[in-house]
Amino acid sequence: MKNQLFLSFIVALIWGQTPFEAWGQTPSTGRVQVPFTVSEEHAPKQIMGRDYWTFLASHPYTDPYYQTVDKVWANPWHNRELCNLPIFRDCALVNTSHRLPPDAMGENACWRTVEENYGPGNPHWAAVQANAKPDKPLVAVFSAKRNVLAMAGKVELDHDDWNRFKAERPNLIGTRTMCEWGNDLTLLIRRTKRVANDGRRAELEQVWARHSMTNRYDRLALCKWYTDRKVDIHYGDKDTFMAFRSAYYLDHVAAAWGAKALTAETTNTTDADSEYRWDISGMFVRGAARQFSVPWCWYEAIFFNGRKRNGEWMNDSFCDYRTNRRNASPAGGMSASSQRRVWYYAYLNGANAVESESWTYCGFTTNTPSGKAELTDRGRNLAAFHDFTAAHPDRGVTYAPVAILVPFAQGYTCQGGKAWFRCPYTPGDYAVDALFFSIAPGWKRAEGLMEGNSEGNLHNSRFAMMYDVLVPDSPQPKEEFRKALFRYPAAILVGDYTDTEKFKDVLADYKRAGGRLMRVNADMLPPFDGAGAIREIWRGERKFPKVEAMLEGLQKELFPFEVSGDCQYGANKTADGWWLWVFNNKGVIKFADEFERIDRSKDAQITVNFRGGDGGEVIELVSGRRIAAGGGRFTATVPAGDFAVFALKDAKELKK
Repeated sequence: MKNQLFLSFIVALIWGQTPFEAWGQTPSTGRVQVPFTVSEEHAPKQIMGRDYWTFLASHPYTDPYYQTVDKVWANPWHNRELCNLPIFRDCALVNTSHRLPPDAMGENACWRTVEENYGPGNPHWAAVQANAKPDKPLVAVFSAKRNVLAMAGKVELDHDDWNRFKAERPNLIGTRTMCEWGNDLTLLIRRTKRVANDGRRAELEQVWARHSMTNRYDRLALCKWYTDRKVDIHYGDKDTFMAFRSAYYLDHVAAAWGAKALTAETTNTTDADSEYRWDISGMFVRGAARQFSVPWCWYEAIFFNGRKRNGEWMNDSFCDYRTNRRNASPAGGMSASSQRRVWYYAYLNGANAVESESWTYCGFTTNTPSGKAELTDRGRNLAAFHDFTAAHPDRGVTYAPVAILVPFAQGYTCQGGKAWFRCPYTPGDYAVDALFFSIAPGWKRAEGLMEGNSEGNLHNSRFAMMYDVLVPDSPQPKEEFRKALFRYPAAILVGDYTDTEKFKDVLADYKRAGGRLMRVNADMLPPFDGAGAIREIWRGERKFPKVEAMLEGLQKELFPFEVSGDCQYGANKTADGWWLWVFNNKGVIKFADEFERIDRSKDAQITVNFRGGDGGEVIELVSGRRIAAGGGRFTATVPAGDFAVFALKDAKELKK
């Protein structure tokens, strides 16, 4: 304990504060954020008076409109009692139109009115017309505007109709202007050859021909064209511009070009060597939201690419209790453990909303005697998660004292490696991977999938999840970037920059104001040998000791807890103390065609030391159990495939 207090004192001397003042003080104007505090600007944004909502698709259980239409309940499978569950009663709605664009042989790329996006007799149009939850957020998704046919041709829209639609729905917080947009753009290029209209096909081919898919700056320019087109076909309305991405971490790009909200999708659909890396995804989307002062959401998809028990590879394994779709069964999809962990991980990391994809397929089953729908284990998990957010709304602010600065054109992806998946791998890309794979280590996924002993995506690590990604060379006004950067005590510059003029004076001011600025340079890394390094990094076979030493030093200075044990962890600063959250992502055995099994030999025994206190009580919030903490220390077990959220009071409170 004396050593911990001494370290806290040394840190305080470095930053000009006493040890205990460092636990909650707001920094003075113009100074870099001090350790152990959080900026008010980092608090989750408010959406209709709350900083968190569970989002679900409009459906008979979520939308009261359907519950007033008697024929909806004629099917005995429907169970009215489920509608009264808090998750369905309180959720926000996502309404999707489910219609293709106008005929490809015509001139018009889009439907003129909002109603035409739904088409005759569409129940989703009736639901969005009724707007039966006016006190809950509403998100609209126009399926036709995602199709390749909407990307070329004449844009003739009824703007007055759109403005009436908006005015009648003040709870309409946005449209998914761009859906899975990095992925979609690549798919649009492939699908252009299917466009029957010669003129519209040629129009698109001319766009694609202007941009090289292997040049990161061309890819960025193509993204700008795509963004402008998407906004244009969504009535040119920047106020409702929501950007939704999956495999490409393009949150800063969308925000710089005007997105008013960001959504990150996580799934488990890469190949045998790479993975989605949800923890790094969170660093990008939260960092972009903080840099550009917008809300952000986490969308969880359940699909799983992996091995079956017999060793065969299966793409898009899917958990489905209701249909006989290909590669779908109650045992399919990623594990229930992984699904449950990512919801809580998103909430603890500050997401304004969590949405579970295809929840009606994996969340409901039929009870044979009654014939009515009942919740599956996954459905009960989702309901319990929502109840947790309602019971613990004061989650505080996710503590991320270190900004990782990456280039605007990086095109970083879910698996790391080559920029934009296809650009030549450079020493700068190598440095970016070295940093992120040191924080969240790679592993032998191909072997793990063969044995069914791990899914990955969230990673146990000896380093705290205390990082946000910022972009210093975006089109954002320089003064806004300066304000964003000064909220972090430390920053790490990494990657290739063609022009540093835009931000070099901001970095100089940051250092003069007390900020710790580091850069991952070539002399910190093993020799660069091109793209051959990528697979070794993915597999955890290439280590970066000097980068790890840098991270270790930052953690000792800036993180208020010392956590030992095989786990993943981070912290939230609350009004009266801290939440320390600890995940154990190991020990889940999951084949693509079987239910998960838990290997309890992978339970994690953890020890936590916290600074500034010598006793007190810790409450684990999920279970409600109380844990004795003596000498600023406590121990706990985090079961395989599970997590814990420990609530601790401030150092001053602990000393009372």
